Amino acid sequence: MLAFALLALALLPLDGALGDWLVRAASADGAERERAQRWLATHLEERDAAELAARAASGDAELRERLARAIGGEPHLVGLAARLALGREPAASQLGREALREQILEWDPGAEGDAGEALDWLFELRSRAPERLALDAQENGLATDAWLDLVVRRASVVPPLVLDPRARESRAPSTAAAPLEGTISEILLEGGAARGLSLRAYGFTPGDEARPWIVYAPRTAPRASALEFTTGFVLGAADPELPAEERAANARALSGTGWPAGLAFLEQRWLGGDESALEGLLVAAGRGRVAVALADPARQRALYARLAALCADERDAAALERASRLARALSAAGPSSPAGETLGPLALEGFDQAAPRERWLRLAVLEGQGRSFPEALAAADALLASAATPAPLAIQALRVRAALAGTASRAPADALAPPADALALLDWATDARRRAELRSLWTGLALPWPEAWNGLEARGSALAPRTRALLVEIAWERGAREAGLAGARALFADRAPESFAALCDTLAELSARDPLSARTLADALPRASEAQRAHASAAALVAGLTPAPAELEWLAQLVEQGPRTAEALLALASQSAGGRGAEVRAKLVEALGAKLALEDRMAALDEAARALAEQGADAALENLASAVRERARQLADAGLRAQLRPGRWPPPREGAARPLGRSEREVGRW
Repeated sequence: MLAFALLALALLPLDGALGDWLVRAASADGAERERAQRWLATHLEERDAAELAARAASGDAELRERLARAIGGEPHLVGLAARLALGREPAASQLGREALREQILEWDPGAEGDAGEALDWLFELRSRAPERLALDAQENGLATDAWLDLVVRRASVVPPLVLDPRARESRAPSTAAAPLEGTISEILLEGGAARGLSLRAYGFTPGDEARPWIVYAPRTAPRASALEFTTGFVLGAADPELPAEERAANARALSGTGWPAGLAFLEQRWLGGDESALEGLLVAAGRGRVAVALADPARQRALYARLAALCADERDAAALERASRLARALSAAGPSSPAGETLGPLALEGFDQAAPRERWLRLAVLEGQGRSFPEALAAADALLASAATPAPLAIQALRVRAALAGTASRAPADALAPPADALALLDWATDARRRAELRSLWTGLALPWPEAWNGLEARGSALAPRTRALLVEIAWERGAREAGLAGARALFADRAPESFAALCDTLAELSARDPLSARTLADALPRASEAQRAHASAAALVAGLTPAPAELEWLAQLVEQGPRTAEALLALASQSAGGRGAEVRAKLVEALGAKLALEDRMAALDEAARALAEQGADAALENLASAVRERARQLADAGLRAQLRPGRWPPPREGAARPLGRSEREVGRW
């Protein structure tokens, strides 16, 4: 009797077309039920949640199953499923969760499986991505969500990486924030360990139907399937009772999975006024999956206003990090709206009144969009022409100029002038990455040599050797030969090891682009005295230039008499794979007994190993290793023997690690 009453209640018509079709879904006629399920799948909306909840509560299990299939078969109904799942009525909540399950499994058929063993993902990634990558100490010390985002965006081969919202506050301890280098699998493993997190990998076990992705979760978190994680992210992003920051963390996690329906769900929520959902859209856009709404001009104006607020306090690192994420999303949205409207000019609205860091980010957006227009070029040029422009902002203006160079033409007479405060740019170029970028921008834009840089070589040790070397490179390549030669001779005269290394690297860099030009510079170095001839010959040999007759003569003296200085020992070692390689290596082994610092002797051996490895002379390198170990044993030099242990020397043949943050536009590090 009770069952009959419930069935009768389920068949009662409700108001409107939806009510009629819900009644048909409970029809005794199977064909009618199928027809109703198809109609519901294409007509249901999130606002129908209350009516569906009532029907789920009053209907039977078969009706709820049909409703779950109708909702679960449509990716655009994730929001409806979430609203039902969050309802207080058990039957409606069960319906919503079952619909979510259907939606997730449609995208990831293996999502109900457990995480695989750690070695599965480790071995697979190691074989697929042998490239070595590098993070500097500041990048490696980022909060975990920012750290993961950087790795996903910059690594060539990497699965989706997701941060469990319960670990949203995690970061590497300040004492452990150090540079990190390795393959992507090594970086992911070490990065998680430093933060005290557990890696849950899905889809890497052979034969597994699951999509590959990795979750960083607290070590104390219970085991969960990919389905359980994803469902939790959806509900966490939609639950109005959760704090905004927790909803935002769930939105970021959901977008990180790569689920298209999840991204569409977040877009719907943002359009509906949920600002927490925007956090997920920003993460996804930075990773190349841009929601259409982000390219809407009206919404972009509002986002630029938010950018200004985030840049208001340059001491607020978290706000600046979010501002950078927002700028990446605006850049990724592209230069045009879906309707064909140009978006670039929006970045310049209020530009002159904006704070320096905000202007820096607006220029970063224009750089990323890559479409030239007169106002963008004029804004960059105005900054470059003002001596009041901070150096980081001037650099970003140069980046915009470089990015738009292929789409903008300039007459030769209309060439760019150097930035008004060229000296400040040298203070900005504090590390190798920045120095390389400044040189590339300067030469790529064909900027003339600025008068402000003339005579800087006279400062001597007041200017870092690497900075002086940068000036030599730029001057020599831009045709300011007199300034370049003066700088090279100043480095040459400074016999400090750092200056010698900087001079050698400069010659090597110039030679890589124009060997004849580098040879011309090397030949112009002073050679009046025997000491000068030795110093100039050593620089040319270590730089890898084709030896001139005078340098071959000096090398012959080294082979006959042996090196007496660390510089000469390094130059000798650089020729280990040359025409007199066997003689050079024999003299190098003998010279290990010279009264030189262990550091200098090891530097020479590393140089010899590098030269032989580059030539593929494996047998010669193996013989050298045996000979130097025997020599160290004969010398009873414990320190040298320790450095030469098998496995430690020769150093592993690894290519130079690619810096993941090389092209990052983080305003906190502008």
